[in-house]
Amino acid sequence: MADFDKTKLSKLLPDALYNIGATFTPIIEYTEENFPFDHHSVLAGQALLVETIRHLMRSYVEQPLPVGSNVTYFDRRDYLNRWQSILQMEVDKLSA
Repeated sequence: MADFDKTKLSKLLPDALYNIGATFTPIIEYTEENFPFDHHSVLAGQALLVETIRHLMRSYVEQPLPVGSNVTYFDRRDYLNRWQSILQMEVDKLSA
């Protein structure tokens, strides 16, 4: 989370725009330059949210689980299941 900021979101935007263009018919190769943000900024925002959730899911998938250790830690293993249910809701909203 220390490195998650607007710069990281801007790196996820091309994937979000690609998914918009590839999901709907006709297929359009959207980029930051040709996407109609003035009319469809909400759609772009929803697609960016979906990409952000996917990124967070990938980030939390491989959390170590120390066994036999006396060290206290935050177990984040169940985060993946929580993020998956949130992602499905957001994908459904994006596809509607």
